[in-house]
Amino acid sequence: MKKGSKFLAYAFPVETAPQVRHHLLDLQKEHSKARHVCYAYRLGTGRLEFRTVDDGEPSGTAGKPILQQIDKHQVTDVVIFVVRYFGGVLLGAPGLTRAYKQAAEQAIVQGQIVSRDIIEQWVIECNFVQSQQILGLLKPEPGVQIVNTVLGEPSMISVNLPLVSKEEIFMKIKMKLENRKRKDIAELFPIEGISLSKNSI
Repeated sequence: MKKGSKFLAYAFPVETAPQVRHHLLDLQKEHSKARHVCYAYRLGTGRLEFRTVDDGEPSGTAGKPILQQIDKHQVTDVVIFVVRYFGGVLLGAPGLTRAYKQAAEQAIVQGQIVSRDIIEQWVIECNFVQSQQILGLLKPEPGVQIVNTVLGEPSMISVNLPLVSKEEIFMKIKMKLENRKRKDIAELFPIEGISLSKNSI
């Protein structure tokens, strides 16, 4: 409660802008008498997609401090809404910024942050003999998911790799295919005899 105004914060896991819109409509319906429903979100493993909305508050006093809290806590795939019921007393830009910041921070601190592995999908093009060697290396690796295989000449392997172990997995493939020891390898890429490309997932 700030000088009669009430600030209610909500945090939701989201992966797309339409999901954000869905939660916004629900909150606008639930809080139809509220003066403002301000929010910010950040999406994606690269954290590149984001938006801030002040919903009638002075520019930069609501959505921006909400986003700053998202970034401070280094979370992504999240939207935070702060619903304001106006109490009759103007807070001024500094007061508004502080109120939205504190509400957003409480939503994060009191919420449950879920950690998950960042996954990249790679397509490996190689010959048939190499495909058998590569599959033999990939299958025992924790967190690795073989998405699709096309065996022949050439062979194609689509595989999901955890970002944290991707380079180590490619190192094992390089050592196997090039028959070299780790200490003799100065650069990981390219890997002799195969073609690598990364897909968007």
